[in-house]
Amino acid sequence: MQLVIALFVLLFTTILAEAESTKIIGSSSPNFLKAKQDWLNGEDLSALKQLSLLAHNGNLAAQILLAQIASRGLFHSHVTRDLTRNERIELLRFPKGLSGQTWLINASQKNKLAMALLLVNDENHASTFVVDLVNWGEKHSALIGANKVFSNGQGDKLIQHFADRSVIVPENIRVLNDWYSQSSNIGMQSRKVTPITYLHKKVAWGDFEFSTWELEWVAPAPEILLNQLGTRETTILASPKIESWKPMYQFCKQNCTESVKACTTVGMSVLSGLGPNPIRSPLESVISNEQYLASRRVTADLVRSLPNLRRSPDYLDEIDSCLFDKILPLQRQFGYRK
Repeated sequence: MQLVIALFVLLFTTILAEAESTKIIGSSSPNFLKAKQDWLNGEDLSALKQLSLLAHNGNLAAQILLAQIASRGLFHSHVTRDLTRNERIELLRFPKGLSGQTWLINASQKNKLAMALLLVNDENHASTFVVDLVNWGEKHSALIGANKVFSNGQGDKLIQHFADRSVIVPENIRVLNDWYSQSSNIGMQSRKVTPITYLHKKVAWGDFEFSTWELEWVAPAPEILLNQLGTRETTILASPKIESWKPMYQFCKQNCTESVKACTTVGMSVLSGLGPNPIRSPLESVISNEQYLASRRVTADLVRSLPNLRRSPDYLDEIDSCLFDKILPLQRQFGYRK
């Protein structure tokens, strides 16, 4: 708590070099650009070593990007699991204490984006930081932060922050706000039904107008695909239109030409437990999702995000077996989510 208070005070008392800018100091450095490109090319260990060196030398862009990569095992565990504990700490974290700490703490003293990423989960101040994340172009982090704000009953406060700062409320956050308002009116929140479980119930009830934002949030769980034929057919039909499903769709388009839509739907259903937009850039303001999805590493990240498909329920083969046939050899090469 003392750390949160201290950092929040810093937000308003420190003269920030980039107070109104959305360009991170160090992001144009040739060394940083090379490390970023190496990472996009899938040269993980080399890129992480370069980013770590830059971070230790004070490059803010490297500190923030490295912190975001370190926060998701998908992006590094395949190369860091063979390192010793001390080597992992030295590579990924700011050197403080026995276990180190996220580089965001260090970077937040000089950069507003780092502050927002670090404290967007603090319920007392999250609404302010959601707007900051929108301004920086961090769409996914802003959405997840907004969901927590709404779930804590502070949606009006968040919407007012957008208005006070003359920032347009993004559509996905606006729709999420509408959902919370409607669910509150019919007593859904009192039963602690989250947006994800609510959407699953809507699917199970056969009571939803098909809209892309719902599937952007979460794919139907495997059990729903199996038991709700109408939901399965509708989801398969719409799968090419879902923006956050593009990595899976492209994989299926290249590898399962006779069942692209079914392959996409099954793959995203298996990923449903990871929440919205599971295959995404670690830091959209530095690596756009478009740039990330066009990179050499995206297939390996997609494969690593899936659990071991050898242990997946056999019934998913009833919907599409091609995905499993194509992914299993790649999981032997790239690994899988544990």
